[in-house]
Amino acid sequence: MPRGYTSITLQGGNRDGGFIDDVPLRNLPLAISFKSECYFAKSSNGDMSLMKGPLNSLWHSYTIDIYSKVVNKKDESGTIFEFIETRDVERCSAITKKKTQCLKPAVHNKTSYCESHSQ
Repeated sequence: MPRGYTSITLQGGNRDGGFIDDVPLRNLPLAISFKSECYFAKSSNGDMSLMKGPLNSLWHSYTIDIYSKVVNKKDESGTIFEFIETRDVERCSAITKKKTQCLKPAVHNKTSYCESHSQ
């Protein structure tokens, strides 16, 4: 592996044993998260649907798996990120000037509004 790069091994959770190669060591975060492939969307008549793929404008909620960096053991190559939790991400409840619901995620465990609308 080139100098200044590492490989990441994921432990636990849905991605247990996952491997990401050639990650720059510069600005390596302490935690990483992975968005679920599926999400819930609310139709115009209020029904909920399970969707897959990129979020559309009707998204309601999805989950993310959070992994935290583990301190390397001496003489061990690569970087290990350990599963911490699966977190629900809900959509901001604010209604915009265009009379549509804000598309941003709400601040986790604080409010039902995003950073912009919770101030």
